[in-house]
Parts: sequence; C-alpha cells; structure tokens
Amino acid sequence: MEITVLLVIIAILILLIAVLMYRLIGDRSGPERLQAAIQQLQQQQGQQLQQTTSLVLQQMTRQQEAQDRSSQMVHTRLDHATKVVADVQGKLMQLEEANKRIFDLGKDISSLQRILQAPKLRGGMGEIWLAELIAQIIPAGHFKMQYGFKSGEVCDAVIFLRDGLLLPIDSKFSLENFVRMVEAEEDQKAPFKRQFMQDMKKRIDEIAKKYILPGEGTLDFAFMYVPAENVYYQAFIQDEDDLHLLSYAFGKQVIPVSPSSFYAYLQVIFFGLRGLEIEKSAKEIQKNLTGLQGEFGRFREQYEKIGVHLRHAAQSYDQSDKRLGQVEQKFMRITSVEQTLLEEEPAAPLLVDEN
Repeated sequence: MEITVLLVIIAILILLIAVLMYRLIGDRSGPERLQAAIQQLQQQQGQQLQQTTSLVLQQMTRQQEAQDRSSQMVHTRLDHATKVVADVQGKLMQLEEANKRIFDLGKDISSLQRILQAPKLRGGMGEIWLAELIAQIIPAGHFKMQYGFKSGEVCDAVIFLRDGLLLPIDSKFSLENFVRMVEAEEDQKAPFKRQFMQDMKKRIDEIAKKYILPGEGTLDFAFMYVPAENVYYQAFIQDEDDLHLLSYAFGKQVIPVSPSSFYAYLQVIFFGLRGLEIEKSAKEIQKNLTGLQGEFGRFREQYEKIGVHLRHAAQSYDQSDKRLGQVEQKFMRITSVEQTLLEEEPAAPLLVDEN
C-alpha cells in the first residue's frame, strides 16, 4: 500500500513539473520568474514530501500496532490452547485411571461371584456382615457370635436381653435358584421362583426348629437375617404369585429382616438395653441410698448419745461452776475477816524493857 501511495505522489509531481515547464517555455518573461517558479516548486515538493513521509510513518505505525495486537492475540490463544490441551490430557489420564479401576472392580466382582457360588463361603460372608452390623449398634457384652445351644446347634448370633432371655439371629443366603430366576427369561421365571421360595421355606423351618428354644432361655421367635436386599425383596416384598412367604415365616415365629430393616430393629433393641441399664443403675442407686440411710441412722444414734453426754457434762460444769463460786465467796469472806483482824490488833513490841 505504501508503494502505491508513493507512485501516485511521484506521478502528481511529474505532472506538476511538466505543467510548470510548459508554462515556463511558453512564457519568456525572464529569469526572475523562472527562479521564483523553481523555488515555489521546491517548496511544494518539500511540503508534499513531508506530508507523504508523515502519512507513510503513520501508516507504518498503525500497521506495527495492528501486527503487535495480532501477535498478542495469537500468543494468548496459543497459551489458552496449551492450557486446554494440558487439561484434556489430564482428563484423559483420569479417564484412563477410572477405566482401569472399573476393569479391576469388574474382576473383583467376578471373583466375588465365584466366591459366593460356594455355599459355605457365602454363609461365612453373611455371618461377617451380620457381626459387623450388630457390633455397630449393640454394646459389647450384650451379644455373642456363634452361640452354642445344649442341643449342639450353633446360632450365628444371640443378643442377651433382661432376665437372661436370648434373641437368636441366623443368617441365611439362598442364592442359586435366585440367580437362575433373575437370569431367566420372563416366561421361564416361574419354576425357578417356586424353587427359590421352597429354598427360603426350608431356611425358615431350620431356624424355627434349631434356634427357637424357650427351654434354653430363647424368646419364642427368632430373626432370619437375609444379607442381600434384592433377595429379601424378591422373597418377602414382591409377592405377585400369592406365595405368602412372609405369612409363612410369621407363622413359624420367624421374622425375616434385610440389612436396612434389621438396622431399625437393632436400634429398638439398643434403646431397650439402654433402658435396662438405666433401670439397673436406678436399682443400684436405690440400694446405695438405703445403705446410706442406715449409716445416717447409726450416725444419728451416736450423735444423740454424744449430745446426752454433752448435756450431762454441761450440767456437771454448771454445778461445778456454782460450787466453785460458792467456795470462792467463802474464801473471800475468810480473807476479808483476817485482814480486818490484822488491822485492829496492835502490834506487839519486839523488845521488852526489864527495868
């Protein structure tokens, strides 16, 4: 753009010079006018050159400023792009780590599923979950895991209540037919569900027969702890086929509980045990007050005896004080009489004149 402006200016100057020369050639008025014209032309050329230079400098300054702004914008955008790329890289690394954890979790779940396929291991897991849940709420010393009865049966847990009563709790985890029922197509679920319900009834019968033993101090009911919420829901809540498993359990004096409902039951039991402790403390306080009352009675007897002795001593003191006063008065009278006699009787001469 600067070259174009310069070319235009140079063309204008050439045109002006040509017009001037034409006039000078046509006008032969003298060298003075030629000299004046040359000076005027030089002045015009200087002014135009100065203006052109100023315009060119201004244009170059604006272009430099625009270039600086562009460079700054490019630099800012590059910095922002670098930060965005770094952030994206960090997110990708986090995503990769999360995917790795999910993959590891999937392997752990697969391992857990293989473990739970073994009934003994599955039962052991249920007992561990049961123990942890009870220990979170019931104070130590008020429950026992793996409690053995005289019959030789071993209950997963018992809670000790007042008057030596026991609340038996056993963990049951019938999983095989439940898994078959869940994985089966909708039109093939019915036989697996009936088999699953039969498994649960057997577990209920086992608890009723083995652990409800009033002769050994148990209550006339027991808890059946189902450690999986979905198993509990399918067995006792979602009763679409009217199998009435919950009513069957209640008829056997067995109360099915899931982890969430069992937690609520344990809270009630805890407050009952706390009330029992308060009652025991109240009895102990009453016993201590009774003992303190006896001690206070004995102290009162001794205090009264001391009071009697003190009153007797006070009376003896008063009598002694009176007698002492009387003796003192007699002594004062005797002393006064003796003094009077001494003052009235003349003194005997110490030497006798024999002449």
